[in-house]
Amino acid sequence: MNTFALVFGEILWDLLPDGKVLGGAPANCAYRMLSLGLDVRLVSRVGDDDLGKEVLALLKDQNIDTSYIQIDPTHPTGTVPVELDEGGHPTFDIIKNVAYDYTEYPEAAMESAGSSCKLICFGTLIQRHTVARENLYRVVDALPEATKVVDINLRKDCYTRETVEKSLMISDIVKLNDDEVKTVDEMLSLNTKDEVQFARKIIDTYNLRAVIVTRGDKGCLCVSNDGEVITVDGLKVTVKDTIGAGDAFTAGFAAHYVQGKSLKECCIAGNQLGALVAQSTGGMSSVALDQSLAVNQ
Repeated sequence: MNTFALVFGEILWDLLPDGKVLGGAPANCAYRMLSLGLDVRLVSRVGDDDLGKEVLALLKDQNIDTSYIQIDPTHPTGTVPVELDEGGHPTFDIIKNVAYDYTEYPEAAMESAGSSCKLICFGTLIQRHTVARENLYRVVDALPEATKVVDINLRKDCYTRETVEKSLMISDIVKLNDDEVKTVDEMLSLNTKDEVQFARKIIDTYNLRAVIVTRGDKGCLCVSNDGEVITVDGLKVTVKDTIGAGDAFTAGFAAHYVQGKSLKECCIAGNQLGALVAQSTGGMSSVALDQSLAVNQ
């Protein structure tokens, strides 16, 4: 059986000023990893409503496997009103108590997982509700050999110190942006002086393999558990909006990491994919991939 990645988290509609687009950080990440040639299983949940049906239809139109997208008979499909500033940076109003908050343990996906699952990706938003949170932890516990990648991805009123710290405890690789570094540093009372010291502190404290800090158009920093410090410059592009750019970085990095590429190669791939996505609207827009981004199965 081919190896695959399991992505557990929200799929939703981003309600932009010009209309709705499909999104949700884990769903964006899964979509980008699929575009790179990785076999991906997206575990999420939509409502038994018109928006949910539209999600499934759109995914099928793009030849994305919907086998692990659950249908909730009670709760609505997730939606997020979004405002954009002049630089295309979004402000989210994330609606609570929606279908993905009740994502169940994916029995079918887990039955066939075994040693074939090499990568699990998730974030903090899916952990805001007890049901989805506990089922995510069950998935992580059931696949101890898979590399766990968390995109911290803090959203207002959708995370706690407990969920952030638990995410660090169960992960191998942590990705967060430069603003989130400051928030997490203060939240956990780390008192570090810079991003490198911060990365080293949480690597040592939570037994991580690597920490990646994305810096928008200034590129990224990656610190590994063997002391390697990597910086990669950003790419200058005309930004349409930054929705999904960080998710694309995670996808590019993780897809190459699981293929055995070096950390620097993974960072470069993440930067490239994030820059491509920033030039388009929404998190799942179609972009023209350079051949150098594609991973080999």
